[in-house]
Amino acid sequence: MNNKPNFSYFIDALLRESSKHIDVAEPIIISTALSFMSSVIGSRVYTMDGATNKLGLNVWTLIVAPSTISSKSTTIKFLRKIIIEKVEKKLLEMTIEAKNKSQTKETKIASNRFVLGAGSSFQGMIKFLENSNHGALLLIDEASEFLTKLNKNQETKASITALYDCEPYSKDIVGVHGMGESIVILNPFLSIIAATNEEWFRSDVKISDFLSGFLNRFNIIKIPLESLTPLQAFHYDYSLDPSIFQNISLEVLNQLDVDFKSFHTFDPKECCISDDAKNVYKSWFNMKSVEMLENAKLCSGQGLSASVMRQATSAIKYAVICQIYDCAFKQKKFDFILNKTYMEIGIKLADYFINSLHNTFNEETLQNTSNSFKMGSFKNFHEQLAEKVHTYLAKSHEPKTKSDLTNAIRGLTASNFEQVMAYAQYVEVKKNKRCSVYSIVSEKKGLFVESSIWDDETIS
Repeated sequence: MNNKPNFSYFIDALLRESSKHIDVAEPIIISTALSFMSSVIGSRVYTMDGATNKLGLNVWTLIVAPSTISSKSTTIKFLRKIIIEKVEKKLLEMTIEAKNKSQTKETKIASNRFVLGAGSSFQGMIKFLENSNHGALLLIDEASEFLTKLNKNQETKASITALYDCEPYSKDIVGVHGMGESIVILNPFLSIIAATNEEWFRSDVKISDFLSGFLNRFNIIKIPLESLTPLQAFHYDYSLDPSIFQNISLEVLNQLDVDFKSFHTFDPKECCISDDAKNVYKSWFNMKSVEMLENAKLCSGQGLSASVMRQATSAIKYAVICQIYDCAFKQKKFDFILNKTYMEIGIKLADYFINSLHNTFNEETLQNTSNSFKMGSFKNFHEQLAEKVHTYLAKSHEPKTKSDLTNAIRGLTASNFEQVMAYAQYVEVKKNKRCSVYSIVSEKKGLFVESSIWDDETIS
C-alpha cells in the first residue's frame, strides 16, 4: 500500500476494483462514490466551513452523458451494491425484526431506510426528512423528467436548493381544501445522485440555473460521446464479491457508534479542523477567491465562479468523508479531527471537479434567455464577442452599422453593444449630435484592419 494515496485509500481501491467490472469514466465513479459515502455518514458528523457556518457532509452529483453506451445507470447500481447495499440490508433486517416484535398488526413501524427513489414527491421527501435525523439520499438514475419538473416549479426548486445547506428548515404544506401542516426539520441532510443525457442538458439548462444557485451545488460530470468506447458482452468479471467494501461502510457506522435498532436517534458530532489543515486550506482558498472575484465580474464567468465557490467550500466535506472512510478502511479509530493530509486530499478532489466544470462550461452551449452562446473556460463573454466583431469587419472591409453587427453576430445585442466595444482593441469613439462613430484598428495574424461602426440613425 502506498504511503500517500492519489485521492484516498478507499477511493483508490474503489477505482481499481471498478475497473475490473465496469468500463466508465473515472470522474463518474469518484463523484458518485462520494455521494454514496456521504449518505452513509449522513448528518451524524458535521464540520465548519472556515467561517461560522455549520457544514454538512452531503454531496450532490449530476452525471451528464449519452444514454445507454455511457453506463450511467450501471455505474450507479454497481457502486450502490458495493458501498451501501449491506447497510441497506442491515436496516431492512432491523425494520422486519421490529415489526415481528410488535404486538398488534396495526402498529406502524418506521422504516430505517435512507435511500429515496426518483418517484418520491417533494412533500414525501420532506416528510421523510422530518422523521429521519440521519437524512436521505435521493437517487435518480434518469433525471431529465425530474429536473424538467423542477424548472417548471420554482417554489419546489428553491426549497430543494435550501436543503443543501443542512440548516434548520421549515415549510407550510397546504392541502386542496386549504388545510395543511407545518413541517420543521431541525437537522436536514440530503445527498443527491442524478443522471441525465446530453440532449436534456443542452436544450433545457440555462445560465440562470447556475446563477440562481441550484446547479452550482452539483458536481457536474459531463462525459462527451467521443470519449466513450463500444460496449462489449461478457468483457468483465461479473462474479463480484463486494463484501470488503460493504463491510467498510458498516465499519464507518460502527465507528460512529450507530445503534441500528434506533438508527435515526442520535446527537450529531463535530469534526474539528487541525491548525495545520486550516493553514493549508486558507492558502488554497484565498488563491481561489482571487480567481473567483475576477471571474464574477465577467458575464460568462458568473455561473462558473459560483460553482467554483461551492467547490472551494466542499473541499472540507470531501476531506472529512475521505478521512472517515480511510480510518474504517485501515481499521483505525476516527478521532473527529481533520488533519492536514486529508485536507490536501479534499483540496485535490475539489480541484479535480473544478477542472471538470471548466470542461463543461467550455464545451456546452447553454441558453441565456433569448441568446445561446458558448461559455469560455475563464474567458469573458464580451471579449469573445469583441473578437467576432474584429473577424467580421476584417472580412467586410467596409463600415457597418450597429444593426449590421447585431444581426450578423450571435449574442451581440443593442443592450450589450457598449460593453463589447470596451473590449475591442484600439477603439476611438467620436461623438456629435447625431451619432457615435467607433473606429476600430486591430492587428491580428499579420492582417491590419481599420473599419468603422456607425449608429443606425446616420444611415438614410
